[in-house]
Amino acid sequence: MRNFGVLFYNMDIAAFKNIPTDSRVWVYFADRELTEQDVFWLDTESDKFTEQWTVHGHDMQAKAGVLNNYFWVLAANEAFNAASGCGIDKSVHFVQNAGQCLGVDFFNRLQIPIVLDNKIKIEKISTLKTGVYTSANFTYDLTVSRLHDLQTNWLKPLGDTWLKKHMQPFLV
Repeated sequence: MRNFGVLFYNMDIAAFKNIPTDSRVWVYFADRELTEQDVFWLDTESDKFTEQWTVHGHDMQAKAGVLNNYFWVLAANEAFNAASGCGIDKSVHFVQNAGQCLGVDFFNRLQIPIVLDNKIKIEKISTLKTGVYTSANFTYDLTVSRLHDLQTNWLKPLGDTWLKKHMQPFLV
């Protein structure tokens, strides 16, 4: 395991301690670093959301939190109650509203997080075609779908992610 300082976790994040590791997760990436005030507000609102989140009138067992000041993560124990269309829609609306309140876009899929000098750098996907980055540079895999993967396999080389197809062939 490589040491990436504060950017790499074998994550046992307190916010998710009561959620099973096979829980479903959704990862949203902010288009700017969240301030301390942003994180406090988002954590407070996230707690309110997860406490009242329902699917077809049934409570969800869920937790959410901000990681590395760029990522909002929602975890739901689907063994308790499966997330379905209307419940997922509620979570998406929460993230959209939070983004509007904070002046943050959590849905810009043309921007990606790259780890450079132990810091997160926001790049446009098109930058990958320029050859500035190689398959050995690290990114956060925003497609992880289980808490266990978030905890153990979130930070990956670009060449091991779906972003590989956007890179110069000779750099892959």
